[in-house]
Amino acid sequence: MFPAATQVGKYLAEYCHRFLDSGVLSLGCKVTSVERSATKDKWVITWIADEKEEEGESDFLIMACGFFSEPYIPPIPGLETFTGSISHSSSYSSPDEFKGKNIAIVGGSLSSVEIVDDIATHAASIHHIIPRPFWILPKHLPLDVKNPGTTFLPLDLVLYRLSRQSQEDIPPVERWRKANKYLSSLGRDLSSISSSMKVDTDMPPYAVVSDTYANYARSGHVTIHSGHLTSVSGSRLILSSESSSLSEDITHIIFATGFRPSASANILPSDILSSLDFDSNDHWLPVTLHRATLHPSLPNAAFVGHYRGPYWGIIELQALWCAGIFSGTLPFPSIEEMVEGVVHEKRLREAKPRMQWPRGDYVNFGTEFTKTLGISMTSLKSQHNSFVSAQDVFGPHHFERPSSLNGRLETQESRGLKSSLEETLYASVTAGKFVAAAVFRALQGKWVLNRTYLSRRPEYPSGPSIGTTEFIPRIAGTSIDARREYLYSEKTELTASNGMKLNGTQQYIYQYDDLSDKLEVFFCKRDEKFTLDYFFHSLKFVPHEGQTEWRAEASHFCSPDNYEVGYNFYFKGADLERWKIEYDVKGPRKDYNMETWYTRP
Repeated sequence: MFPAATQVGKYLAEYCHRFLDSGVLSLGCKVTSVERSATKDKWVITWIADEKEEEGESDFLIMACGFFSEPYIPPIPGLETFTGSISHSSSYSSPDEFKGKNIAIVGGSLSSVEIVDDIATHAASIHHIIPRPFWILPKHLPLDVKNPGTTFLPLDLVLYRLSRQSQEDIPPVERWRKANKYLSSLGRDLSSISSSMKVDTDMPPYAVVSDTYANYARSGHVTIHSGHLTSVSGSRLILSSESSSLSEDITHIIFATGFRPSASANILPSDILSSLDFDSNDHWLPVTLHRATLHPSLPNAAFVGHYRGPYWGIIELQALWCAGIFSGTLPFPSIEEMVEGVVHEKRLREAKPRMQWPRGDYVNFGTEFTKTLGISMTSLKSQHNSFVSAQDVFGPHHFERPSSLNGRLETQESRGLKSSLEETLYASVTAGKFVAAAVFRALQGKWVLNRTYLSRRPEYPSGPSIGTTEFIPRIAGTSIDARREYLYSEKTELTASNGMKLNGTQQYIYQYDDLSDKLEVFFCKRDEKFTLDYFFHSLKFVPHEGQTEWRAEASHFCSPDNYEVGYNFYFKGADLERWKIEYDVKGPRKDYNMETWYTRP
């Protein structure tokens, strides 16, 4: 559901092998200039391949250089004096070099948070310098935020639905308030642990995607600083919002400060850039285009990928549109329509304050393309609030090319994708698919526990226990990349029925496997690192009618005794508000019941 970069690379290679004819795609070529011919009805392209300059002429041109061509590091005074390592997020590949180091990460969008997640278990400290507060979306969202026993789905299947399209023409501030209210309902407000994360609900919402960042911040493993990095002196970093520098000796600065779309500026002549109203300093909306694709001054050229947001869906639709209009199977939009589209883009660029994405409504923007392409997008919204229909999800299973485009139809793949989606949605309701992922994410951090121990053997004391526990993220004790791991560590005090006070500790290992969507518990050795020992039990989530919580069952036979285990998880939005474990243990050696409730401190 959330492919890694290597998987995306393999997918692209397989797509190329399956659908592109030999010779269509030429790699390793650096385009150096693009100019219109003397008659302005063709394009002259110059490029370098194998250290040789070549030139060719074409009837149509598609600029697919996109936004992300030049990593941007702001000109910070004194940055050259920094004694440690400086890098851009685009060059990040592994957390290994940051083990035991003090890291400063500059930037407040998706890449900065992803890097925090990746290095948090390695770095000695992380200081995150953000220009504005943001909401943190976990990868799996509750379908009904008001129901503690709701269905969970990957966030795109919850957010990007046709039935969620707003038909209201409301003022921007009211729209921002509604969006901020929804994002707030998904989890606890991080302003309680950092004033830097207090969101102004009258401003455009900013959001990132992370399963672990919020809990790293709550635990103090990540220190958030609001403002901008204004200057550097040696290993000292001075911020705009603080009178003093960061307190620790910073060894690495990672700039997650975005990109500049310089590729277009480098290869297009100045007269064309001027007609496009190109602004090289604007990485938010550098070119004003009709639907981010066409411009009336360039009737035989188009842009694909000059779009920030959920990229592949829009890029696929842009490509279909270009294929249709350049081949003559779809009409060009009128000059008046394109001019109106460009004027709309200019208004977006000039508006303040700016939203996170220029075209933030992905579904509405995408459906504009599908209507033009003649693709039917009828929504079939389920009447049951725990179920989403595949027809309601805005995604590539809808994008099968109309026969009018005369392209190679991927009917089998399209049907297979829709069938796979339907199976996934059905499993979320009937088998609790993705609940294990949501539970595992929400467990991270500290909990207060209250336990009742009832022994059915007179020689063993009964009584209540109080204590604390913590789920500590760590590197999984296995070579399987898909597994994530916590060390569960508790400290308790039992007040026995005979009046004695007994202190105890206990450790387990919790692992979640992304591929199998399975949450498992293991015993661990009592060595210094609490190494994984052997299997304890696996949680099986059990949907039930009218549920107000998620239940899971497990069992374990530890010869000669049998353990029956029950879990109850009560969600508030995407976070766990409280949860319970109950053990019923019977056998010739043990006979007791133990119930433990967990709440946040």
